[in-house]
Amino acid sequence: MDTLKKIFAIQGFTSSGKDSITSRVSKELNIPILVSHTTRPPRTGEINGTSYHFVDDDFFNENEFLEQRHYNTEYGVWKYGLHISELQNKPYSLFIVDRQGYEELQDKLGEDKLVSIFIEVSEEELKRRNKLRGDCPKEFSRRLKSDIEEFKGYISDYIVYNDNLEDAVKKVKEIIIDEM
Repeated sequence: MDTLKKIFAIQGFTSSGKDSITSRVSKELNIPILVSHTTRPPRTGEINGTSYHFVDDDFFNENEFLEQRHYNTEYGVWKYGLHISELQNKPYSLFIVDRQGYEELQDKLGEDKLVSIFIEVSEEELKRRNKLRGDCPKEFSRRLKSDIEEFKGYISDYIVYNDNLEDAVKKVKEIIIDEM
Protein backbone atom coordinates (compact mmCIF):
# COMPACT_ATOMS: atom_id res chain seq x y z
CA MET A 1 0.00 0.00 0.00
CA ASP A 2 3.03 2.28 0.25
CA THR A 3 2.89 2.93 -3.50
CA LEU A 4 -0.79 4.00 -3.47
CA LYS A 5 -1.34 7.47 -4.91
CA LYS A 6 -5.02 7.56 -5.97
CA ILE A 7 -8.02 5.32 -6.30
CA PHE A 8 -10.58 6.64 -8.79
CA ALA A 9 -13.89 5.52 -7.33
CA ILE A 10 -16.55 5.05 -9.99
CA GLN A 11 -20.05 5.29 -8.56
CA GLY A 12 -23.61 5.37 -9.82
CA PHE A 13 -26.96 3.66 -9.83
CA THR A 14 -27.46 0.14 -11.11
CA SER A 15 -27.27 0.01 -14.95
CA SER A 16 -25.65 3.47 -15.17
CA GLY A 17 -22.72 2.18 -17.22
CA LYS A 18 -20.09 1.99 -14.47
CA ASP A 19 -18.65 -1.31 -15.72
CA SER A 20 -18.53 -0.24 -19.38
CA ILE A 21 -16.90 3.10 -18.60
CA THR A 22 -14.42 1.63 -16.11
CA SER A 23 -13.39 -1.13 -18.50
CA ARG A 24 -12.77 1.30 -21.36
CA VAL A 25 -10.91 3.81 -19.21
CA SER A 26 -8.75 1.04 -17.76
CA LYS A 27 -7.73 -0.17 -21.23
CA GLU A 28 -7.22 3.28 -22.72
CA LEU A 29 -5.20 4.73 -19.81
CA ASN A 30 -3.60 1.45 -18.70
CA ILE A 31 -4.90 1.81 -15.14
CA PRO A 32 -5.80 -1.42 -13.31
CA ILE A 33 -9.27 -2.09 -11.95
CA LEU A 34 -9.47 -3.23 -8.34
CA VAL A 35 -11.48 -6.45 -8.27
CA SER A 36 -13.89 -7.03 -5.38
CA HIS A 37 -14.60 -10.36 -3.76
CA THR A 38 -18.24 -11.46 -3.64
CA THR A 39 -20.35 -14.35 -2.45
CA ARG A 40 -22.96 -13.85 -5.15
CA PRO A 41 -23.09 -16.20 -8.12
CA PRO A 42 -21.54 -15.00 -11.40
CA ARG A 43 -23.76 -13.50 -14.10
CA THR A 44 -23.51 -14.79 -17.64
CA GLY A 45 -20.20 -13.65 -19.14
CA GLU A 46 -18.54 -12.69 -15.85
CA ILE A 47 -15.05 -14.07 -15.33
CA ASN A 48 -13.66 -15.09 -11.94
CA GLY A 49 -10.70 -12.86 -11.07
CA THR A 50 -11.66 -10.25 -13.66
CA SER A 51 -15.29 -9.33 -12.98
CA TYR A 52 -15.11 -10.37 -9.33
CA HIS A 53 -13.34 -12.89 -7.19
CA PHE A 54 -16.23 -15.30 -6.57
CA VAL A 55 -15.79 -16.83 -3.12
CA ASP A 56 -17.81 -18.63 -0.47
CA ASP A 57 -18.93 -17.30 2.92
CA ASP A 58 -16.02 -19.00 4.71
CA PHE A 59 -13.41 -17.15 2.64
CA PHE A 60 -15.24 -13.89 3.13
CA ASN A 61 -15.54 -14.31 6.88
CA GLU A 62 -11.90 -15.39 7.39
CA ASN A 63 -10.15 -12.55 5.51
CA GLU A 64 -9.45 -8.85 5.99
CA PHE A 65 -11.18 -6.39 3.68
CA LEU A 66 -10.58 -2.64 3.33
CA GLU A 67 -14.30 -2.19 2.82
CA GLN A 68 -17.23 -4.54 2.74
CA ARG A 69 -20.95 -4.46 2.36
CA HIS A 70 -23.83 -6.92 2.54
CA TYR A 71 -27.01 -6.81 0.48
CA ASN A 72 -30.27 -8.58 1.23
CA THR A 73 -31.38 -9.66 -2.24
CA GLU A 74 -34.21 -11.70 -3.70
CA TYR A 75 -31.75 -14.63 -3.59
CA GLY A 76 -30.32 -14.23 -0.08
CA VAL A 77 -27.48 -12.19 1.44
CA TRP A 78 -24.68 -11.30 -0.96
CA LYS A 79 -21.39 -9.99 0.42
CA TYR A 80 -18.92 -7.76 -1.41
CA GLY A 81 -15.55 -6.46 -0.29
CA LEU A 82 -12.16 -5.13 -1.36
CA HIS A 83 -9.37 -7.37 -0.09
CA ILE A 84 -6.25 -5.52 1.02
CA SER A 85 -4.10 -7.50 -1.45
CA GLU A 86 -5.79 -5.71 -4.37
CA LEU A 87 -3.79 -2.52 -3.68
CA GLN A 88 -0.34 -4.09 -4.01
CA ASN A 89 1.85 -2.42 -6.63
CA LYS A 90 -0.96 -0.24 -7.97
CA PRO A 91 -0.17 3.48 -7.54
CA TYR A 92 -3.30 4.42 -9.51
CA SER A 93 -6.39 2.28 -9.85
CA LEU A 94 -10.08 2.31 -10.70
CA PHE A 95 -12.70 0.87 -8.35
CA ILE A 96 -16.46 0.55 -8.71
CA VAL A 97 -17.87 1.12 -5.24
CA ASP A 98 -21.05 2.23 -3.52
CA ARG A 99 -21.35 5.08 -1.02
CA GLN A 100 -20.85 2.91 2.07
CA GLY A 101 -17.72 1.28 0.63
CA TYR A 102 -16.34 4.65 -0.44
CA GLU A 103 -16.82 6.08 3.03
CA GLU A 104 -15.06 3.04 4.56
CA LEU A 105 -12.13 3.58 2.19
CA GLN A 106 -12.02 7.28 3.15
CA ASP A 107 -11.78 6.30 6.81
CA LYS A 108 -8.98 3.77 6.21
CA LEU A 109 -6.97 5.45 3.44
CA GLY A 110 -7.74 9.17 3.79
CA GLU A 111 -9.59 11.53 1.47
CA ASP A 112 -6.40 12.53 -0.38
CA LYS A 113 -6.10 8.99 -1.79
CA LEU A 114 -9.61 8.94 -3.33
CA VAL A 115 -11.39 10.71 -6.18
CA SER A 116 -15.12 10.01 -6.58
CA ILE A 117 -16.72 10.11 -10.02
CA PHE A 118 -20.50 9.64 -10.09
CA ILE A 119 -22.05 8.34 -13.33
CA GLU A 120 -25.45 9.99 -13.83
CA VAL A 121 -28.19 8.56 -16.06
CA SER A 122 -31.93 9.28 -16.29
CA GLU A 123 -34.26 6.79 -14.60
CA GLU A 124 -35.92 5.97 -17.94
CA GLU A 125 -32.53 5.09 -19.42
CA LEU A 126 -31.63 2.97 -16.38
CA LYS A 127 -34.82 0.95 -16.87
CA ARG A 128 -34.13 0.52 -20.59
CA ARG A 129 -30.55 -0.67 -19.95
CA ASN A 130 -31.63 -3.06 -17.23
CA LYS A 131 -34.18 -4.64 -19.55
CA LEU A 132 -31.44 -5.15 -22.15
CA ARG A 133 -29.16 -6.65 -19.49
CA GLY A 134 -31.85 -9.18 -18.61
CA ASP A 135 -31.85 -8.73 -14.83
CA CYS A 136 -34.89 -9.76 -12.81
CA PRO A 137 -37.29 -6.76 -12.83
CA LYS A 138 -38.09 -7.19 -9.14
CA GLU A 139 -34.37 -7.25 -8.25
CA PHE A 140 -33.72 -4.19 -10.46
CA SER A 141 -36.50 -2.28 -8.68
CA ARG A 142 -35.06 -3.21 -5.29
CA ARG A 143 -31.55 -2.14 -6.34
CA LEU A 144 -32.70 1.14 -7.89
CA LYS A 145 -34.75 2.04 -4.80
CA SER A 146 -31.75 1.19 -2.62
CA ASP A 147 -29.41 3.27 -4.83
CA ILE A 148 -31.72 6.30 -4.73
CA GLU A 149 -31.88 6.13 -0.94
CA GLU A 150 -28.14 5.46 -0.55
CA PHE A 151 -26.97 8.38 -2.70
CA LYS A 152 -29.58 10.90 -1.46
CA GLY A 153 -27.71 14.07 -0.51
CA TYR A 154 -24.36 12.60 -1.59
CA ILE A 155 -21.78 14.98 -3.01
CA SER A 156 -19.24 13.44 -5.39
CA ASP A 157 -16.00 15.06 -6.53
CA TYR A 158 -17.24 14.84 -10.14
CA ILE A 159 -20.47 13.99 -11.96
CA VAL A 160 -20.36 12.57 -15.48
CA TYR A 161 -23.57 12.25 -17.52
CA ASN A 162 -23.66 8.99 -19.43
CA ASP A 163 -26.21 9.61 -22.15
CA ASN A 164 -23.49 8.73 -24.66
CA LEU A 165 -20.82 6.16 -23.78
CA GLU A 166 -18.06 7.71 -25.90
CA ASP A 167 -18.56 11.14 -24.35
CA ALA A 168 -18.71 9.70 -20.82
CA VAL A 169 -15.48 7.72 -21.31
CA LYS A 170 -13.75 10.82 -22.69
CA LYS A 171 -14.88 12.94 -19.72
CA VAL A 172 -13.81 10.34 -17.12
CA LYS A 173 -10.40 10.06 -18.80
CA GLU A 174 -9.99 13.85 -18.70
CA ILE A 175 -10.83 13.91 -14.98
CA ILE A 176 -8.34 11.16 -14.20
CA ILE A 177 -5.53 12.73 -16.22
CA ASP A 178 -6.13 16.07 -14.47
CA GLU A 179 -6.08 14.35 -11.04
CA MET A 180 -2.86 12.42 -11.70
